[in-house]
This record gives sequence, structure tokens and C-alpha cells, in this order.
Amino acid sequence: MLCREFGQPLKPAHRNDLMEIMDDRHGQTSTLVISQLPIDQWYTSIGDNTLADAILDRLMQRTPPAAQRCVDAQDPRSVDR
Repeated sequence: MLCREFGQPLKPAHRNDLMEIMDDRHGQTSTLVISQLPIDQWYTSIGDNTLADAILDRLMQRTPPAAQRCVDAQDPRSVDR
């Protein structure tokens, strides 16, 4: 699955589609999300706090803490050494 330009506010139909996809994949298969948008800004991007909570719950539930952090490739201080 590829979400291009994630960061633009989602239309109601698109946020519902994303929730349905996350629901279908949850506990069944792996989902990898790569984004330059910090996780705390996903609420604004998704546009519905309740759906954002549900989507993030499904994505983060089994994610190791190290994989949940944002790393800025331009800032060497953000990379563990």
C-alpha cells in the first residue's frame, strides 16, 4: 500500500477508506508507513481525532518503541550512535 502526499488533509471518504484498510490489515499482515510527517501531526492530517486515534492504535500497537520515533536524515543528532 502506498499513500502519496500523506500530510495533506484527508477528505472524509479517504479517511474512512484508510481506517477500513488499517482495520482489515490489523493483526493479519505487516504494514509499513514511511512519512516525513511527525506522528503528532497525523491528527491534523487525518482530520478526525477519533479516526486518527483508531488508525494510530492499529499501526502502533505492536510497533517497537525504537521504530515509533522520527529520524531527521538532515540532523545527525536524531540518529542513534
